[in-house]
Amino acid sequence: MKKAIKTIVIVELILTVVFLIVHRRVIKAWLTGSEMPKAPDWHPNFCGIKNERKYEVLEDE
Repeated sequence: MKKAIKTIVIVELILTVVFLIVHRRVIKAWLTGSEMPKAPDWHPNFCGIKNERKYEVLEDE
């Protein structure tokens, strides 16, 4: 049981570090109050943040 918990914690730490590295420019812009970098086309639009890009709406199959 301890080994499973240790593995889960290590995986979570690795994923957190990857997330912080990938989003470093956004975090910097948020902390400094500067303009946010534009998200790539494939990036979903979360948190009510709107931009001029239109995302494809997938219909039920």
